[in-house]
Amino acid sequence: MILRNNNGTISFSIFSQFPELVCLMSTRNNGNLWISDKGLGIIEIFLNKQGIRLNQFITMEQCHGNNVGIVKNRADGIKIKKVDGMVTGLSEIFIGVNTADCVPVFFYNPQKGLIGVVHAGWKGTLENISGKTMQILNNLGSDPKEIFAAIGPHIGGCCYIVNSARAANFKNTFPNHQVAFQDRGSWHIDLGLANRLQLLESGILESHIDTPITCTSCQNNLYFSFRKDAKDSYGEMLGVIGMRKDLGRDEIWI
Repeated sequence: MILRNNNGTISFSIFSQFPELVCLMSTRNNGNLWISDKGLGIIEIFLNKQGIRLNQFITMEQCHGNNVGIVKNRADGIKIKKVDGMVTGLSEIFIGVNTADCVPVFFYNPQKGLIGVVHAGWKGTLENISGKTMQILNNLGSDPKEIFAAIGPHIGGCCYIVNSARAANFKNTFPNHQVAFQDRGSWHIDLGLANRLQLLESGILESHIDTPITCTSCQNNLYFSFRKDAKDSYGEMLGVIGMRKDLGRDEIWI
């Protein structure tokens, strides 16, 4: 379930049981938070309002693939080159993702103190980036049943119209589910469902996945949308996840 916060951000009800965890997304109300060299001042102001310093923040140079980086130390820099996913076991480090129709996925293992974030476009979804991130978390000591995940705002199947070739790729990848479907003569893809299915296939419990119904195109008054917005109204949202220092658990160095 989406929780609307007073500062214009949203968060996810599944993570509210973990007071040490910070997980939120900006909305249109917070302005265009696309990560760029020119926009770092705006990003810093936004992060400071969440109690996060810029030097605690790391994000990705997203390239619509399925590469996942591991943040191993606090000096990895504000951008990790050419990845669409990150995981870390470091507390007080906050990892980020930019989206404006693609699917943001957030991961947390409260038992092991591991977090992850994914930018799942249609290419990354076909290449199972959510499942790959789960595998990396498992390799770092996670049991899939310990992991909680939230699928953030993205374009819904209602509005994501694609050509027949792309639809065929998704039908072949998800043959037993209505990930690709026809409506009034057009092919549609449900990217949120595709990523949810990949999480379930990876062993995460269904009750541990928060999949609020959202559509960045239908809900364009709240979210930015690459497909719906005009050039002068377009922006990107920023999702952030990180752990505050938990005195009851040792930090994992990976």
